[in-house]
Amino acid sequence: MDTRHDEEWLGWELELTPHAADRAADRGFSMPALRAMLRGIVLIRRGATPGRRTATCTRGSRPWRLVLEPDPLRRVLVVVTAYPLRRRNP
Repeated sequence: MDTRHDEEWLGWELELTPHAADRAADRGFSMPALRAMLRGIVLIRRGATPGRRTATCTRGSRPWRLVLEPDPLRRVLVVVTAYPLRRRNP
């Protein structure tokens, strides 16, 4: 099910999981880049894991996927991972 992308938690403080922090350098993203991607989200869906959301956004001209886990008790948005989506061949 798709959800609206005006979620309150999009403006919360960001926290990276160890996995996301490890992948940041490999995939070329930083906290400011993540914040920019959050502002450019075009679609948010419920994730396969309860409490998580998957978000589709763009960075430059490439589509990206963010896996997010809002923590309402701490009012923190946990970034589980972020990765560029592969373009489909015509």
